[in-house]
Amino acid sequence: MTAKQWAAALIVVSGLSGTAQAGWWPGGERDWKQQLRGDGKELYDAITRVHPGIYDERNPEFVNRMDAALAVLNQRSDSATDFWAYYWAMSEFVASFNDGHLSYSYDDKLPAIKQRFWPGFLTAERLGKQVVLSRADDATLPATGDVLVSCDGTDAAALLSDRVGRFYGRWSLQSQRFRQSYRLFLKTTNPYISDLKTCVFEGSGGQKTVTLNWREISEADAQQRIQALTSPFRGKFEYNYSDNLLRIALRDFDPTPGKETAKTIDQYVEKLAADQARLQTTDAIVLDLRGNGGGSSHYSRLLARAIWGEKAVAYQPSVKAYVEWRPSEEKIKIMDKYMMFAGLMGYDKETVTYWKSVLQGLKDARAQGLKLWREPAILRGEDGAPSSYVAPVPYKGKVYVLTDFTCASACLDAVDLWKNLGAIHVGRETSGDTVYMDISEISMSSYPAKAYLPTKVYRDRPRGNNEPHTPSTVFEGDISDTAAVMAWIRGL
Repeated sequence: MTAKQWAAALIVVSGLSGTAQAGWWPGGERDWKQQLRGDGKELYDAITRVHPGIYDERNPEFVNRMDAALAVLNQRSDSATDFWAYYWAMSEFVASFNDGHLSYSYDDKLPAIKQRFWPGFLTAERLGKQVVLSRADDATLPATGDVLVSCDGTDAAALLSDRVGRFYGRWSLQSQRFRQSYRLFLKTTNPYISDLKTCVFEGSGGQKTVTLNWREISEADAQQRIQALTSPFRGKFEYNYSDNLLRIALRDFDPTPGKETAKTIDQYVEKLAADQARLQTTDAIVLDLRGNGGGSSHYSRLLARAIWGEKAVAYQPSVKAYVEWRPSEEKIKIMDKYMMFAGLMGYDKETVTYWKSVLQGLKDARAQGLKLWREPAILRGEDGAPSSYVAPVPYKGKVYVLTDFTCASACLDAVDLWKNLGAIHVGRETSGDTVYMDISEISMSSYPAKAYLPTKVYRDRPRGNNEPHTPSTVFEGDISDTAAVMAWIRGL
């Protein structure tokens, strides 16, 4: 099940572990050293109970890395005197897993940041370089477009990794650096980072050394600049022909019952079936995933069947992945609760039947004392077509899949599937995910904190661990400019 499906289901099944202590609040007085050590160990124990990585023979360093991260957290606790020291130490621990599916949340109940400081400019990563993109009106500052070379003797890449990536994780991903690299020159509450003093920039006139003058920036000004640097493309659902190209824009794959997604994609599938005569004379189909952060992979399969054909999707010789689950007590309890409400939440009979089978498999595996349970291929409807089978391709033109850095989770599954069927990937590099999937929410004893932890692992997935999809052709302009992007695709 996807993260969003579980998010919907967990509205009714959350709080299955942990004993919430009412009254815990980030601004409250307490022994933060003890709080950090206790909550760090509780999160460590929760991961130990439910995460498949604990018994993953293909990832033998998982436990050692987790132990090392906990040791760092305990060292941090010696100097933890307030909530923010606690917060950043916990963030560093979570980031050490480099897994977008493993997180620790406070339900957004964080104290307000009272002061922010900056040196008069902000940088952000663009196509592998850290570029000045926002600045005050001050001639002593680096110019817009200047590229950061180093600060205090440390090169830009190492600087970003140590001062930002260490607390956010997945720093190998261009998408993560795009979203988070602005933080290098925006000082807030992290007590584990000292102020930078001198930086070197490369501009049109050569290299320039700048002595940083840290000054306060208002919250409104900071938020406006952050928004301008990090806002992802906000797409729409669209289905339109232009200059003999069909563009199908898919802003999300949200599986929540009653939402627009399911109805809209069903309509697009019907249109593809009804448009066969026109479709076969179209030069190309553009499957536009800009702004799509995932949801359910069910939708990408529906569209694939409508374009490439049922048999082509059902049988793909190059895809031999399978799934192993951690049969933990928490996962079984959550799924038991989920099955009680699945019908009321509007999920289809096929999905409910599949999850009943998974739940029974987990219960049997736990009773047998298995560390991991391999899900039988039959549960996923693999048809066992013979190896000599050659899939027909109803659509004869080119199919492009267009992405930006927001593509994650089920959006990545869509790119996996469509590329395997022959689609050409263009645009920008996607995000990436680990092979650990299927999130369970675990309530922590420190209210309102919650852990979100993976409970299954993909095996032999063609796309590797935290491996993004890199387009065959990169669009270097403004990826949010639909007219420019489509004109560019016409020229490919």
